[in-house]
Amino acid sequence: MTKLNHSRYLDYGAKMTGEYAYERAKHTPTHKQKKFYYRLYAMCKEHEVDTDVGFYTKTRADYALAIDKLIKRLQEKGVDVKGNGKNAGLMLINNTRLDGTYAIKQRIIISDKND
Repeated sequence: MTKLNHSRYLDYGAKMTGEYAYERAKHTPTHKQKKFYYRLYAMCKEHEVDTDVGFYTKTRADYALAIDKLIKRLQEKGVDVKGNGKNAGLMLINNTRLDGTYAIKQRIIISDKND
């Protein structure tokens, strides 16, 4: 039987180091995320919308949650976040049939800002 040329301790150590580096990289927010968050933050300040998200944004998931909260607040205020010059509204359609059944449908209505 031949002797192994490498130490298992070093292999496991290298594996743990690699896994730690991978997890650390997955937690680090991307540049695109940071840039978009700062842009939304500036839009909130411009339109006098509350910018406090309730936690410190440090990880990739934190930035994603904060971006969702800021977008929701801006949309509630009526600000066009996407910048395409269109308004989106929700329309509820009530359907009552002759047999007494009742149904509600939701439709998203998209129109130009001028309309």
